[in-house]
Parts: sequence; structure tokens; C-alpha cells
Amino acid sequence: MASVDFSEAFDSVEYDAIWKSLKCQGVHPKIIRLPSNIYASAEVAMKISANPVPIQVSRGVRQRDLIFPALFAAVLETIFCNMDWSKKGININGCYLNHLRYADDIVIFTHDAKELERMLQEMSENSDAVGLKINLSKTVIMSNSVNIPVLIDGRAAPYCTNFVHLGQRVSLDGDLMQK
Repeated sequence: MASVDFSEAFDSVEYDAIWKSLKCQGVHPKIIRLPSNIYASAEVAMKISANPVPIQVSRGVRQRDLIFPALFAAVLETIFCNMDWSKKGININGCYLNHLRYADDIVIFTHDAKELERMLQEMSENSDAVGLKINLSKTVIMSNSVNIPVLIDGRAAPYCTNFVHLGQRVSLDGDLMQK
């Protein structure tokens, strides 16, 4: 299994990806227009020689907005819908469990390291297309068998014996102490 972390997840998702995701999921154009208009006017000011210079913002969801979790979730839903993982993951009575996700907390499941590598690479490519980057320093692999290198974008993801998912410790030894 892999615990996946994105670099600055909420700050890096591209606005166009948000609007396309909402449209793809059947959200009415009038509903999309409201946050689109709000984000279209987003800018920051940077002082250069004591003079403020406005800079247009083209990515990132405002984390204090009530709608931001839904906007981010819509983009992640599109990423996962674009990947054909229907026969990947762990087979449980004929159904495949290949991931769990809540906001930007994602765990990928599979029975073998090479399949995990292919899944993570596909996820990386689909994520890159919307401005999200997998953070290799915080993405970890946990396995109960021999540690075979798992590459993401040509770099090996580190193995671990435990990680924290949604505040809960997940470990090979079954110790589920809370963080």
C-alpha cells in the first residue's frame, strides 16, 4: 500500500481543472459560474520598492471558503475517474479495493509492487495535468513482503513500517495507537 501526499495540494490545483471537473460531473453552468467569477478576480499584491504590484492568481483554492473542500474533491474525483483501476487493487469477493481518500489524504492498495508503481505513475501523470504534484518526500510505501523499489517519475518512493492516515496510525505490527 502507499500513503500519497501532494505538495501544497490546495494551493496548486489549477482553476481551469476545477471548472472542467465540475462540468464533467454534471454541475449546472450557472452554479459553476459563481465560484468561477469569484476566483477569476483573485489577485495578490506584492510590494516592490514600496509600490504594490497586483499579481493575478491562477491556481489554488481558498482554504477558508466553505466550498473549497467540494471544489478540491471534484478535481480528485476527475483524476480518479480518468484512471482505469477497475481490475487493480485488492480483490475482495470479486470487487476491487484500490484506494481510500478523504480530501487530500489518499491510500492506494494493491497486491504487488509493480502494479503499485504503475498505479502511482498513472496517478502522478493525471495529477500533474491539473497542477497537483505528488510529494515524494512524504509519500511512503508499506508492504508485508520484500521491498521492491517503487518508482514515481523515475524516483524511488521510501518504504516505511507505519504511517498516519486521518490521524490514525497504520502499521505492519497492527499497533493502531492514535497520533
